[in-house]
Amino acid sequence: MKKPPRAAFAPTRELYACTASLINDSIAQDGAAWVRHARAIGPKLDFAGDTPTDRVVDEFLAGVARTFADCLAAGETPEAKAFLGRRLVDHLHLGEQVLADEDGFDRPGLPEILGRLAFYALALGMRQARQYAHDRAIELARMSPPGDAMHYVAHGLSLLTPLHPCFLASELSPRGLCLAMSHALALGLEHLPGIMPAAAAAPLDVEEENEDCQGIVRWRQGPPPRPRPKAEPFAKAAEPVEPGAVIFPAEMIERHKPDHRRDIKAALGPALGAHLRHVPVPRDWAAWARERQEGFPWAGEAIEAFRELQGNREHFGGAVLGLVGTTGCGKSTLAAELVTSSGLHLVRYNADAASENSFLGTPARWVSGHLGIPEDALAKAMATSAGVMVDELEKASGSRNSNGGRLHDGLHGVWEDSTARAWHSQFLLHPIDVSRLVYVCTLNDDTLPATLRDRMRLVRVPEPGPEHLGVLAPRLARAVCRDTGQDERFGDLDGDELSALADAWRGGSIRRLRRLVEICLRSRESGPAAMPRH
Repeated sequence: MKKPPRAAFAPTRELYACTASLINDSIAQDGAAWVRHARAIGPKLDFAGDTPTDRVVDEFLAGVARTFADCLAAGETPEAKAFLGRRLVDHLHLGEQVLADEDGFDRPGLPEILGRLAFYALALGMRQARQYAHDRAIELARMSPPGDAMHYVAHGLSLLTPLHPCFLASELSPRGLCLAMSHALALGLEHLPGIMPAAAAAPLDVEEENEDCQGIVRWRQGPPPRPRPKAEPFAKAAEPVEPGAVIFPAEMIERHKPDHRRDIKAALGPALGAHLRHVPVPRDWAAWARERQEGFPWAGEAIEAFRELQGNREHFGGAVLGLVGTTGCGKSTLAAELVTSSGLHLVRYNADAASENSFLGTPARWVSGHLGIPEDALAKAMATSAGVMVDELEKASGSRNSNGGRLHDGLHGVWEDSTARAWHSQFLLHPIDVSRLVYVCTLNDDTLPATLRDRMRLVRVPEPGPEHLGVLAPRLARAVCRDTGQDERFGDLDGDELSALADAWRGGSIRRLRRLVEICLRSRESGPAAMPRH
């Protein structure tokens, strides 16, 4: 007769954290049984009513189920278990990205799912899951009554630092989860004696009973307190860091070959494994908008659109703005001004020179593999946000029938918030959060595919009129002097020169106005009142 399995169902997360046995001592079998049960009952949006399963959570569980199934199909070999551990860590990273729904609330059941996956990954020796497991155990402790075993385990986990003699990060893999949890339980019992049930008092002997009969009041003494353990070294409290996130985790290069690791380190530089800051929006949006209006009085709608796309955020989030206008109306200059003046790092990309989709990088297996513009922008900015100016977007060429592809096709994913949060980098072979990038695109017309227009806010930039000459002419004159190596004071225009420019330029292209300013400045060379230029 075949021996029955040790458990028909996978233990609960609480029992598993308290060193309960796995199904047949197999993480893959235990996980497969658990995920089947989790998908069968389905994480409900409202447990009190008959509501549908959350689609994102169900798709996430489907991916986890395939991961366990692949390990079982491979025969649970050491290589398959190692790959299972890495995949579980990837699931944890992805789950953190999609944890919150559109309203900012945790998706139903997903925190419990991530906690379970963290314990599985920890049991496989994946040290990257230690913080996840610790956080979920602390969460369980808050929901457990004092004296419960889970309460001690959670507190013990908080004491299992690399400085503790019972815990060495390098020994986690051979020890496994159960031994780590056993140490945590022992530490919890040592450090939380105050919440243990009081020991029963010793029975009274004959003399004490006689004394009680005589009315002697006695303070019953319990057993002597257990000796406190010696003081253990604790790591220094972490210094507060500004809000941000790790976009390029250092462990992602472990899956690459040594020569490609060098390429990744060279491409990412100090951003690899670093905590990148969130970029704060301008403190006073109204003052920022007024300053931009002074420099670009004909583009007020575009300035307000850039501001409105950030809503009430304290730090920059993802946005796509398209500036549509005729040639020479100042779209590119305005786009660069919007990005740099708001504190974002600016990256320029000329879409009219793109004949394929290298904007999103090239595969790591190629000899010419390189980072995509989104990842490169974050690495150079050392921040979770940056500004990407895509010039002449409608002129991008390319074909779906070639290996290079088309720029327009690739932009769909990075402009969709849900996919941009875990965008798979072809060069890094790892999901990267590029959802906080701000794109400002310039177009001469709005002939983009409808699917791209749906993902961006299109604003028409009108041509400047003659009433804007007083703003444009002095600025262009100073720019001409800088470009030609002359003193900027040589660009101060007098009334006669401004009057002549007003007669020659009735609005329209700023490039044409610049040529007129250059002619005006050159004409001074033949006049009697020439100023020193250097």
